[in-house]
Amino acid sequence: MVKIAFIGGYSLTSLLDNPEEEAIYKCECGSVVVLKGEIEDKKVYVVPRHGKNHEFPPHKVPVKEMFLFLHKEGVKDVITVHSVGIINEKWKIPCITIIDDFIDFTGKIETIYECFKEKPVHVEMHAPYYAPYQELLEKIFSKYLAVYRGIYAQTLGPRLETRAEIRALRILGADMVGMTHARECVIANELGMRIASIGMGVNYACGINRTNPTTEEIIAKSHELSQKVAEVLKEFILSLNV
Repeated sequence: MVKIAFIGGYSLTSLLDNPEEEAIYKCECGSVVVLKGEIEDKKVYVVPRHGKNHEFPPHKVPVKEMFLFLHKEGVKDVITVHSVGIINEKWKIPCITIIDDFIDFTGKIETIYECFKEKPVHVEMHAPYYAPYQELLEKIFSKYLAVYRGIYAQTLGPRLETRAEIRALRILGADMVGMTHARECVIANELGMRIASIGMGVNYACGINRTNPTTEEIIAKSHELSQKVAEVLKEFILSLNV
């Protein structure tokens, strides 16, 4: 049976009917859970990265633990969904972005390699995403929303970025900004998993088009768009031939 995981906001849990729930990580913030179910001939896992009630701030999300759990379960394919601030002024919002590359500005190391046991392992990142899934996601989402491809810049959070930081990211070539993607992509590649990632563009980043989004606005718009994203991802699952 094909096994595929989706990591994103709690709204993605609507992908599954009557799922089995399991807590996979607990700490002072709360618990990260995984929900399991089946859609046709596919075993589907949904992981709300910030916890059931959004208890985990971006820098506290237990990325390695989530991916090691999925890897142990035999999951080969992962689709991650992220809320992003749009830097590219040519892009319209709301939109869906196919993340094509990333720049990691967190300075935080996330890796399964705490030591090299047999030989050095430096995972190549020239093509970190699974192209067939990128293309299928782009094809399906373009029926409903504007879809763009571009470069994701990851900051550490949990604060939003300054206008000066966004100007710098734009000069460096970033099209969007967020606080979660890069670390997940690295771990997935280290584990040999096939990953494709989308961004939900619900607001322009600070200073872009003279906007200064508030946390409340971002969360409300993300929740609204994520409901639609969950519907479209179910179509994606049904379209898979793997």
